[in-house]
Amino acid sequence: MNNAMRTDDLMAYWEAVRAGLGIGFVADYVARTDPAVVALLPALTIPPLPIWLTVHREIRTSRRIRAVYDFLTQAVPQAL
Repeated sequence: MNNAMRTDDLMAYWEAVRAGLGIGFVADYVARTDPAVVALLPALTIPPLPIWLTVHREIRTSRRIRAVYDFLTQAVPQAL
């Protein structure tokens, strides 16, 4: 019997992995938050995927939005 779970809710998915419901794929930075989660194939490398930082055209020139945008541009790559 083949059982499968599918969800678009990242938190539900992560909690299912943490609960031991099976094998799941999560980002390294997420998996490192729970020492009970064990890497099954640590040597398996997956090519990096691009992350897009977007903002609506009409608010692009807002100084506040630009400050957040600039902060995220620097902080997100360092956090990953």
